[in-house]
Amino acid sequence: MRSPVRVIMGAVALIALLGGAAGSTADARIEPLPAGHYSTVEMASSDEVCAGQPIIGLAVDLAAWQEVRALRDLGLPVCNVTWRFGQIVDMSGEAWANATTGQVTILINGDPANYAGDTDPAWAIRSNVRHEFGHALVFMAGWSSGADHADLRALFPDVLAWSDSRTAPGQEAAADAIATVLAERRGENQERFYVDTPSAASLVNAETIIAETVPNNTIGTPIPGDIKNADKGKQPTDGSTAIAQP
Repeated sequence: MRSPVRVIMGAVALIALLGGAAGSTADARIEPLPAGHYSTVEMASSDEVCAGQPIIGLAVDLAAWQEVRALRDLGLPVCNVTWRFGQIVDMSGEAWANATTGQVTILINGDPANYAGDTDPAWAIRSNVRHEFGHALVFMAGWSSGADHADLRALFPDVLAWSDSRTAPGQEAAADAIATVLAERRGENQERFYVDTPSAASLVNAETIIAETVPNNTIGTPIPGDIKNADKGKQPTDGSTAIAQP
């Protein structure tokens, strides 16, 4: 979950900044729609990001899906996620895992006005995608959504710069740390929403979660290991990566 929305510029201005789809402001404010779409309208016929996730083609999801495509090309399991775009009150994104099936859904705020207060709205959207996908990787590593977890918070103990009654500190600190690692692999900075600067230990643990959830890891050096269930006081003997302590 991202921190509250910031509305400074209009939606039409954001579409211009993104170089996105033309249309009215009403067109840009979309209701929740079937998941997904291609990286650009022009590439729709030849470059489907995730199979079976149909094209929408509006400003926010165009920018978001270009980031999903880039993460996919790094070998990340972004297509194991159901991606949706729609209006959300007071949030820029949400991620959750189905308690029965484990299927992860990410809902990205599709209202361009949500990002219009950022100096670079497209970067803010990319950062939002990475943050929410950080939550997805936490769920894939074995922590349930909808609650905080003491063991997760122990791995990501960074002080939160912002929170409210809905905030799960461990979940958000983990998502910010993972997003920071993903942004580094993408060659850019990450807009963080809860933690000003993740600790070195948090970044190492973020790398471990990424490596654990990526079948053919191409973006980090850690060897997969069971970070959730590992004995954090001992060096693993099975070749897996040790978990950094704060």
